Amino acid sequence: MSVCTATVTCEATVGSPTSWNISIFGLNELQAKEMRNCRPEFKKRSMSASPDILVVEGMSALDANVELQKCVNATFDALGNRPEAILTLAAKYINALENRFKYYVYNTTADYIEGKSKWTFTLQNQAKPLPDASTEAEMKSVSGGNN
Repeated sequence: MSVCTATVTCEATVGSPTSWNISIFGLNELQAKEMRNCRPEFKKRSMSASPDILVVEGMSALDANVELQKCVNATFDALGNRPEAILTLAAKYINALENRFKYYVYNTTADYIEGKSKWTFTLQNQAKPLPDASTEAEMKSVSGGNN
């Protein structure tokens, strides 16, 4: 049974509405590409970034592109740029990972150091085991068929 692990990290500097970031590590390239396609804010990334790492970060309204403002800044504006805003946004990404790739959160940590809040969510995607011969026989006997 193979287990895939992904990590979602969130960092925010208290009192600075544009000093925050969310990163997602551990997805394969295909999953990362699909997340970029469904979440436009992940399309903007540095050229040096690995193709399997997703990053979205705060920026001033002057630097932000229209899609990023619509998708991300509205969340921060609605929540008054509080730390809850970054967690709300992270929850959207975690839910997308759960719905698309069947990841689930199995560990969380939170730290506050020198004016920075940091949250880490570790997710797992456990592949379904292949049915063995005895399980298949039990299923056939319950269903009443030999197919």
